Amino acid sequence: MKKKQNIHRLSLLLVGCLGCIVIFFSNACTKELPVIPIDTNFSLIDHNGKAFKTSDLHGKITLLYFGFTRCPDFCPNTLNRLEKVASIMSFRSNYLQVALVSVDPKHDTPEILSKYIAPYKMNLVGLWANENELKTISKNFGAGITPARYGSEHGTEHGTGHREGHRAQRVDQDKDHFIAHSDYVFLLDKKARLRYIFRQGDLAPKIANTLRRLGL
Repeated sequence: MKKKQNIHRLSLLLVGCLGCIVIFFSNACTKELPVIPIDTNFSLIDHNGKAFKTSDLHGKITLLYFGFTRCPDFCPNTLNRLEKVASIMSFRSNYLQVALVSVDPKHDTPEILSKYIAPYKMNLVGLWANENELKTISKNFGAGITPARYGSEHGTEHGTGHREGHRAQRVDQDKDHFIAHSDYVFLLDKKARLRYIFRQGDLAPKIANTLRRLGL
């Protein structure tokens, strides 16, 4: 009899411990991401040649990235990583989109952007801005875009309060033309507010888990 009581108490204890573990991880996964106070408003042109405003992002969670079509490695690697994220979240794909803002407006016309993004199997929009608009939006996001020597890396502090890494990328093998740009991915919620900044080393599973914290 006493043995049965001990077993019963042990069972209750295990159930209680299991409940605490479930609650702990549930809270950890649902902890709200803070809103990073920056100006995310912009008015650009999409890869179809149509006007695209911040309001067009509303209703979906957005992964925004600054890159360009002639980028040899960092940009394709990042887009491939985000494509994996879209695959992981395929059951909620209607509520997830990826936005590629070109940092090479002289070359990346809407037509070129359209051809570049076509092979990717995710909800991807290519965005073009003239140089003045690009300067404004990149400054707001703290995404540095500067001419640089190929192969160099540096970091600068921006208004968003994060340490931004830059990658120097050769634009044309026949010309001494390079672009150093942010290699981070910016997470925007369904109201187009900045909620998180992913680093280059953040893998697809981590990104997907973070999206779940926004209710995706």
